[in-house]
Amino acid sequence: MRDIINAIRNLGRRGQHNVVKILCLAVGLALGSVMIAEVWYEKNYDTWFSGHERTYRVYLSFSMNGQEGESRFTSGATAMGLRKYCPQVEAATRWCELLGKGQFIAAGDKRIMERCRVADSCLFDVFPQTIIAGDVKKTLSQPFYCAVSRDLAERLGGVEEALGTRITSRDFPKVSLTIGAVYEDFPLSSDLRNEHLFCSMATWNKVSDWDSPNNWVGNECYHAYVRLREGAKPDDIKIGVKKMIEENIDQNMLKEAGIELDYYLVKANEVHMDSDFAKTMVMLLSVLAAVLLFSMVMNYLLIIIGNVLTRSREMAVRKCFGAGNGNILSITFSETLVHLIIASVLATLLIYVCKGSIEQLLGAPVEVVVFNRGTWLLSAILLAIIVVGGMVPAWLYSHVPVTSAFRGYHTSRRRWKLGLLAFQFVASATLVAMLVVIHRQYTMMMDRYMGYDYDRLAIVEVNGGQQDENYSKCEEELARQPEVEMVSSCTCLPLDYASGNNVMVPGDPRNLFNIADLYYVGNGYIKLMNMKIIDGKGFTENSDSTMREVMVSRYFVEKMDSLLHWNGRAVGKKVFISEHSQELNDLFTICGVYENIHIGNITDPDTRPSVMFYNRKNNPYILVRLHHLDEASMKAVRRTVERLCPGREVQVVTYPSLVADSYQDVDSLRKVVMAAGVVTFLIALIGLVGYTIDEVNRRRKEIAIRKVNGAKTKDILVIFVRSIMWIAVPSLIAGCIIAWQLSRQWLMAFSEKITLSPMVFIGCMIILLILVIAIIIANSYKIASGNPVKYLKDE
Repeated sequence: MRDIINAIRNLGRRGQHNVVKILCLAVGLALGSVMIAEVWYEKNYDTWFSGHERTYRVYLSFSMNGQEGESRFTSGATAMGLRKYCPQVEAATRWCELLGKGQFIAAGDKRIMERCRVADSCLFDVFPQTIIAGDVKKTLSQPFYCAVSRDLAERLGGVEEALGTRITSRDFPKVSLTIGAVYEDFPLSSDLRNEHLFCSMATWNKVSDWDSPNNWVGNECYHAYVRLREGAKPDDIKIGVKKMIEENIDQNMLKEAGIELDYYLVKANEVHMDSDFAKTMVMLLSVLAAVLLFSMVMNYLLIIIGNVLTRSREMAVRKCFGAGNGNILSITFSETLVHLIIASVLATLLIYVCKGSIEQLLGAPVEVVVFNRGTWLLSAILLAIIVVGGMVPAWLYSHVPVTSAFRGYHTSRRRWKLGLLAFQFVASATLVAMLVVIHRQYTMMMDRYMGYDYDRLAIVEVNGGQQDENYSKCEEELARQPEVEMVSSCTCLPLDYASGNNVMVPGDPRNLFNIADLYYVGNGYIKLMNMKIIDGKGFTENSDSTMREVMVSRYFVEKMDSLLHWNGRAVGKKVFISEHSQELNDLFTICGVYENIHIGNITDPDTRPSVMFYNRKNNPYILVRLHHLDEASMKAVRRTVERLCPGREVQVVTYPSLVADSYQDVDSLRKVVMAAGVVTFLIALIGLVGYTIDEVNRRRKEIAIRKVNGAKTKDILVIFVRSIMWIAVPSLIAGCIIAWQLSRQWLMAFSEKITLSPMVFIGCMIILLILVIAIIIANSYKIASGNPVKYLKDE
């Protein structure tokens, strides 16, 4: 305790740089702990419930005329089929969207905005969340009953008040549900996060003529999950899957269509990390955290080693008064412990001061990310810092000769200090070069031409607007506004996930290939989006649906060329497209071919051919091209729509902001790398400053003698610069090589990527070298240009 009290008293002691050590530890701990916690959070997604290690999501794999594909979604009957045909399956469930986000009205005119999922009664068997009130099994077995989360129940007045309440969709009055159970909110680290309303699967057939829950082929929109019995493995269900397909799906139909189907299982906690981008991002964050924390510890040791010269006499005097190695060890451990406790408090304060920015970067509350099961790892890192920070200086001081108290201690420990500096230079070069690469890739994605023009484009979405009698007037009224250049509409945006349908032609029973269906577009859509028509013409506008026209992409024609030898002549051809064509003779005529457009984003591109159909009114999205994309114009658009659709929730967003949101993960990584790079480089610079000052003080008499013998200021500065350059240059080169390898690995996650030019890495290295040289000169100029008598007068 006495050593701890002394350590606290000595915090402001001159020459020990305690403030600098604590600040470096605090900033490094804050950023490093957030990155490690985020990695742990992502790696342990969907592990919140018991039995998660035996829970799997069902994937559909298919082959269509040699075209391989897979999907996370299945048809309605798949999950229950696996439960029936595979004895290894202990429980199975599935759910899908019944209604998109809309307004529900409860007794007392209470209104809530929520989306409605339809789920079977086994949902909470597979995902055993706590049931607060009611019988959830019974609730999800009865038509027109639903289970809601605690959050939704509280919005309705409380758990007890919500139970038995009837809520009715404003836009679909047939969907009127009674709340029969209340469950605890699913955690944020769950695929079910933000799911607050599940209605029973039995409701589906009461509000729809199509028996989707029992459908075996098509309508692949269900999340299907199974839990295997103890000891069972995913490969064990293959026989059951084969039997299920053979007995429930017409094999002759599949053979004629050229389709092969299969199902396989992926662990529920691995689905979140299923993409190459997610895996690479976690790998990079892990590397960044390790580099940052190691740099922080190395800098702490660098400052301590720099203090050996100044504290050697103190330790020698302590030995003269009877202090042993154990006493010195206690002193250094106490100092490290005090520094770490203060740094941890400062790091915690820093995290909460920057709470908003951190939550925006990580997409989850700070408490959920930092205070999860990864806390033990952070505790282990803190313990390692205490051990290293206590043992290394204790070992150094234990080897200080007692005579140094009387004769001076001249060991420079340059190898130690240069070794630590070398690592910091490597880390700084790696992070700075990586930052440049990530920033260039992000800029390329944001500026990339996607086959259509979204400059000055605003998107208007009205909740339930298509059911409003005034909704059809919105386009006409908006077109009259002075802020508006042009108006159109569409069913889905090119940036969104596109549903799939199959293509057939008359006289050929095969399903030729799967297309990305953009569904319906309104008048002027092609012109507004500035899409290029390369053959034929656009839609015959202001007509009704009897025209039966379809527009297809260039890639659609290329696929037809390879399969049916159309030789590029697609216009006028008739095609069958599932979902749109009700019978084999219900055909659409290709009226035009447009240049390929990018569907989705670069991190998750949809490479299928695309098609679109015409619908002149009541499409969900209204597209408004403005003369100027500014706040005033956006407000004017909102006022116009709200006036025509009173009581509706109106959302007006810019298309560029949607593009930016689609690359949120890349932007977050860019900002994290930027923060880590800045912090690591600052830590390295602090270490360099400390090293230079120590070297200048150690060699000041040598410098004075050189000056007496005719050396100029320039010559002295060259000596110091050269002493660092032989370690800085190789270290920076090594850092750039590491950054090159990491960048190549990261860029593999993108369908389109920048070119890795060596000049980028060379430029980063040159800039860092200039900064290093500037710091050396700034810290050694005073003594290099000073009067040598000042440093020799005590001789």
